[in-house]
Amino acid sequence: NVSMFFRSNPEWNIVEPLRAIGWRIRKHYYLISSKVNPKAPNRILSWSEPGPDFCVGERDLEVLLKILVDLRHPNILSPSSATYSGSGLFITRNFYPYGSLRDKIYAQRPGNTFLTKYSNPTPRLALNLFDVKKYGRQILDVLQFLLEKGFVLGHLHAGNIIIEDEVCKLTELENSLIGIPPFYRTFLLDLRKIQGPESEIVYAFGHLLYEMACGTLLKTSTMEAPPPGTHNEVIPILESLLSPAGVKSLPTISDLIANPFFAIAGGTAGLEKPSLKVPSRLKEILRMMRERYDFRLQENQRKVSQFRRLSKAHESLMSEEERKKRRKKFKKEKSLQETQETSEAYPTSKLTRQTTLPSSQSSVSKSKTKTPTSPSNSKSTPAVAPTQPSPETNPQPAPSRKNNERGALLGSIETFSKNKLKKAKTNDRSAPVL
Repeated sequence: NVSMFFRSNPEWNIVEPLRAIGWRIRKHYYLISSKVNPKAPNRILSWSEPGPDFCVGERDLEVLLKILVDLRHPNILSPSSATYSGSGLFITRNFYPYGSLRDKIYAQRPGNTFLTKYSNPTPRLALNLFDVKKYGRQILDVLQFLLEKGFVLGHLHAGNIIIEDEVCKLTELENSLIGIPPFYRTFLLDLRKIQGPESEIVYAFGHLLYEMACGTLLKTSTMEAPPPGTHNEVIPILESLLSPAGVKSLPTISDLIANPFFAIAGGTAGLEKPSLKVPSRLKEILRMMRERYDFRLQENQRKVSQFRRLSKAHESLMSEEERKKRRKKFKKEKSLQETQETSEAYPTSKLTRQTTLPSSQSSVSKSKTKTPTSPSNSKSTPAVAPTQPSPETNPQPAPSRKNNERGALLGSIETFSKNKLKKAKTNDRSAPVL
């Protein structure tokens, strides 16, 4: 793909490939020089594939790239050339040997790999308070300008900012045109309250301000507390942009510009007059691109939120306390079921009482009503008329023999005990007899 560029632009040749100087895997950089004018400053050539949000036709993309090349603003570093080949985008721009704003903060050379520069650097130089105010105001001015023109910059971070003569210059505006995900998209998946292009830009500006004021990247989506040594004046701004409560209601760009912290620096008044003309038809295309990006981001946010709810529920179910509760409940249900099955098979105590009580009552009533008489006294003793027993003392009919046997059986089952069994002695005669 890169050889196609040199075939169509024979006046350039490769000085050296800049391997993995950026964080994107599918974006490649090369340092190139001019064959026609060897004294001309070197340029950097980048080639990148379209991203998942790419939805613009080639003709419309060519027009947008031409507008981007012709863009003039004191705080924007426009590309020198931009060409789309159908499989990727070629961009050339001037090479700055001092590198980006992030290279300045981490005191690194721009030609080193991304991991070498930013994974664990020893020197980290936070900017002084005046530079934080000045650069912050310049960046806010250019963000407000692009937002008014309908050209949303979604790739704001310290690696895409060049410092030239104490002036911030934004680069990589073309990434939004080919649908490449922004640097902080992973953090945006955790923050469903951030909706819309302006809120996303303000959130990215908060990370940039944190990096300038604290001298390091914020590696989480929100800031719990500012690191030690942070300027007291910048802490309220950081909390309004990055705290868990602040990200739920972010300020607008106009609110930040009106803040006294950035009003002191004065912006870029008196520099080059901005110039950007976008036809209404292309503004509609830019709006459509933005809607497509927002829709996919919201869908991914919903999926991530659903996955985390399921993971949280799974963790709570698999915790040791929940396991003990489930085991205890299972044992209780099993014991209750076994008791119910036993009572259905052997209704012991109640049936035994019902079957044995009538027999005892009948025997007592018989003994009371039957009086013994002898033959010698039968003549001298006057006969007594038998009295009719009262209904209360009437003996109940004796239970049948079958019920008595069943009651005795159930009673023996209830009173059965292993301790009453006689121990048996076994005479082992298995050994051979000689």
